[in-house]
Amino acid sequence: MIELIEFEEEKHYDMLQSWWVAHGWQGVHPSVLKPVAYIAKQDGEPVCFAVLWPVTEAGICLMEWIVSNPEAKPMAVIRGIRTISKFYEELARENDYGMIFTTCRQEGLAKVHERNGFERCDEGMIHLAKTID
Repeated sequence: MIELIEFEEEKHYDMLQSWWVAHGWQGVHPSVLKPVAYIAKQDGEPVCFAVLWPVTEAGICLMEWIVSNPEAKPMAVIRGIRTISKFYEELARENDYGMIFTTCRQEGLAKVHERNGFERCDEGMIHLAKTID
């Protein structure tokens, strides 16, 4: 069974940063991991993480910074992503947001999202980020 726990910077940031690095990415500044951020656990072990950003003026949410524990079993990660995605969808619905956007570079993650009801709307995009210190 998947359990969701709320992200706490002091407890979880170093773990998440190590996951991003293990997947070949630099990670993100902790200030970006707000306002809604959860970790999915299976049998007490963290398996994945995602952030939900409401964009109030646009009526949309962004589900981003999804990362998995590189040591977790693939099916646990898939179940974790599904659980977080459904939880965020319900939060969006309760707060009158009409759409959730997400991006990814992994085809496998895209397929998990599609099984959760997401539709592809772009391909071949380049996303860029700049950390402001």
